[in-house]
Amino acid sequence: MGAIGRLAILPRLSLCPNYTSGMTDQSARSQANQRASHRIEEDVLLAWRAIEADADPHRVFEPSGLAELTQRLQQLDLQFRECHARLARVDAVAAEAIQLLDAKVSALRDAVAQAEAQRGDGAPQLERVHASIGATGIGFPAQRALGLGATVALHVVLLPQRESIIARGRVTQCRTIEGGWYLGAEFADLSEHDQRRLTRHVLKAEITRRK
Repeated sequence: MGAIGRLAILPRLSLCPNYTSGMTDQSARSQANQRASHRIEEDVLLAWRAIEADADPHRVFEPSGLAELTQRLQQLDLQFRECHARLARVDAVAAEAIQLLDAKVSALRDAVAQAEAQRGDGAPQLERVHASIGATGIGFPAQRALGLGATVALHVVLLPQRESIIARGRVTQCRTIEGGWYLGAEFADLSEHDQRRLTRHVLKAEITRRK
């Protein structure tokens, strides 16, 4: 083959890496979407209220001092897990001692969360319900029906770690069940941080159940 023929092939070959990269990116996005669409059936603490479409769901669940303390304890718990994993590789005895201290803090956190759930200041009260939940939405039993497209403020507390998530939801399902109704809501403006938290929670629960 002459020099001209060899040169003509080079531009076509240079497209291969870009094409492969594009396929890799597409595959990664597909896997991320699949993880985000996973759902699990489990008990959660849930409070909800129908709101106007442009209302701020955080205003519905105004944080009390107890709620703020619960949120701070959640943040400290996440930091503890990271530090404990590193410490366990260095000093097993110290890691065990720290684990005992964490158990005490967890008991305090649970007591605070229970007191928060029982406070009577007009805000929707957290109740333990069996729900279908994932990074894209939640389904749960309810005592009243809502029309499709209605907007709801949702306060979800994941168990057992008691991670709190507040979001706006759009009703996509409403059907009768024994004893009431079943509502399905799609999260409308969930932050990326909360999406990651929910995805991580769902995947962890699936792995635990398969063991």
